[in-house]
Amino acid sequence: MTKPKIYISHRDHIPESPAEFSDVSLKIVRGMLEEAFSPFALEKMIRGKSVWLKPNFVRPNYRFNPAVCSDPRAVIALGMILQDAGAKEVWMGDNPGVGLSFKDAIRDIPGAEKWERYGLKPFFYDDYEQVEIELPGAKLFRRMTVPRKMLEFEVFINLAKIKTHMHVVASLGIKNLYGLLSDKQRMTFHRQDVNLKVVEIMQRFTPDLTVLEGIWGLEGQAPICGEVVKDFNTIIMGENPLAVDAVGCEAMGIAPQELATNRIAYQKRFGPIDLADMELLGTPIEKGRRYFKRAVVSSMGAYSNCEVYELGADIGAMSSLRHALDRLHYAGELEKLPKNTFVLGAPGDFYQPLTEWEGDLWLIGDAAAGIYREGDKIIRVPGSPPHFGEILQALKNKYL
Repeated sequence: MTKPKIYISHRDHIPESPAEFSDVSLKIVRGMLEEAFSPFALEKMIRGKSVWLKPNFVRPNYRFNPAVCSDPRAVIALGMILQDAGAKEVWMGDNPGVGLSFKDAIRDIPGAEKWERYGLKPFFYDDYEQVEIELPGAKLFRRMTVPRKMLEFEVFINLAKIKTHMHVVASLGIKNLYGLLSDKQRMTFHRQDVNLKVVEIMQRFTPDLTVLEGIWGLEGQAPICGEVVKDFNTIIMGENPLAVDAVGCEAMGIAPQELATNRIAYQKRFGPIDLADMELLGTPIEKGRRYFKRAVVSSMGAYSNCEVYELGADIGAMSSLRHALDRLHYAGELEKLPKNTFVLGAPGDFYQPLTEWEGDLWLIGDAAAGIYREGDKIIRVPGSPPHFGEILQALKNKYL
């Protein structure tokens, strides 16, 4: 078999930032992308065709953290390159998260006012007729609702962010396909089963090119919080989505086999997972490799004013609470909360519920809700699991 080609483009220094930039750094990013495109016959792939470009714009807030979402310089540079290569049209969009439309999210994306000038047409899911389609070969997530126009594009380019992730270890190309979903399907299969769900989506929507953008990477408590890796300065590109993600893992200091998405995609014969079975081009991976800090899912002992009991809790409830607490922490608001107690999960009949606790008792998720009696100091956040935004808003409403 022919080894898939994966190109790694790296620079030692890129000035400016995703939040504030000029043509100076935009030109550098465009040069990195043009270099990475060189082995893939881009003009032949897209000339005269309609292109669908899928970035990562999950709840964009570049003031809060400029590395959570796709670097706007990469988005604009891709629009310029695809336009110059002869694409008939380039549509670009994402579902930024439950309850947030792409139309509203655009207001918080630097440079969005320049998109159409550079050949990018914003794609708003809600503007088109929604149709339900079968996902071929799927066993878990068998039917998916999408805008009908999404089925008409001739070329699919997946622009993913390089960052760690509480649920899936690292959020790369395969995980980025989650943004193809409508709101009503985002929370279905969104715990450990999310790994199989995104691979089954990929069985129907397999990218023609996957581009991993890590100009500014994100490590630690990602995908929404975490610490910026400002000097990662790396773009990884290839036609085989699994191989690209495997190289992305290696560049982050993570073994590709650690990601369930990679293991499942490998079993489904999407491609290789071992770097020895790929042709690596461009910058040697050792030159730009960093060892990204992992996300910690548990909230136990994380913050001094939050006493947390995880009693047989599932990973969905754990990550939702940790997301909410992290969001308050990184915004400088968590320290304003009084000391409280949080309970997640239900361990079984042998458990003796707490009779005393500090502050209010927060019951996170349906499993914990039935254990304790009603009371003035008991607050329930229902859901299986609840969305992190619901916990966050409840805490803000109560204390802030």
